[in-house]
Amino acid sequence: MIRLHKSSCPKQLTKDIQKTLTDEFIASGYKKAVWNKTYIKSSLLSESHKKCAYCECLIGHGHREMHVDHYYPKKKYPLRVVEWNNLIPSCPHCNKSKNDVDPTEFPIINPYEDDPKDYFYFKGYRLKCKKGRYYEKAKNTLNVFDLNDPDETGMLLYKCGNGILEKIEVIFEDIQTYANTKDLNLCFRILRAIKNILKQGVKDSEYGAYMATIIHSSDEYNNIRDMLIGLNLWSENLESLHQESISIKFDITG
Repeated sequence: MIRLHKSSCPKQLTKDIQKTLTDEFIASGYKKAVWNKTYIKSSLLSESHKKCAYCECLIGHGHREMHVDHYYPKKKYPLRVVEWNNLIPSCPHCNKSKNDVDPTEFPIINPYEDDPKDYFYFKGYRLKCKKGRYYEKAKNTLNVFDLNDPDETGMLLYKCGNGILEKIEVIFEDIQTYANTKDLNLCFRILRAIKNILKQGVKDSEYGAYMATIIHSSDEYNNIRDMLIGLNLWSENLESLHQESISIKFDITG
């Protein structure tokens, strides 16, 4: 889960259209999916980096089906059924898990208003609730979306995370070899490999916040960066990826 920023309301979703769609929803007995419009869903996908706003899995064409979650549930708040700030892109798992939970009665994180880094830290491939005034809201969010579900995301995070760490170890060994041999082919492989690793820990990447945390928790990664800087091989592009991944990573202590 990463902090998101709401885009401007699609120009097609005028106040008149919102009223028409809301009236249709109410007239249907709260059954018609009036929010299921291409211009609504494409705008939501764009602002969420084509990911579920809650668990960060990829959604949309070629990935998991995209659902539109209503942060304030549509059956209880029918007048907000197509209110732009109430629409959140979601995967089927998170949308069904949340169901009709009312955040005014059972507070949960809204990634457009809350920064998940204030609520969670990441340890042992699991999100943990930070102690303090946000603890209850963080715990509610974990439980509602089952974000630590071992079958849904846990094994995938473990597999991807360990894959990243194994690649970092190889790069660490290769860069020590390069420092002695100055083999240019090896140099190019190292730079490609570290770039590809960093790209797994940015906003557009699936489970980017988790991967960023794993990357920056690695002593070998930090040593690699220092060594590449010392060899004048750390580029502006790598630094940009480095800084972006830092901006979304979780703390590793509560």
